[in-house]
Amino acid sequence: MNIEIVVDANIIISALIGGSSREILFDHRYRFLTTNFTLKEVEKYIPTIVGKRKRRSGNC
Repeated sequence: MNIEIVVDANIIISALIGGSSREILFDHRYRFLTTNFTLKEVEKYIPTIVGKRKRRSGNC
């Protein structure tokens, strides 16, 4: 049985950037729930996230 956890945009964005929430979000013991509104919010920040990841890895 999976544990259900509701996540907001900050947690998802942190995981995409490489924060500590990344390990938890990819743990199959949990099932994460969010709203369509939250997904739209995250989508707005994807270009910024990609830019930050490229700068951190030195691929500019």
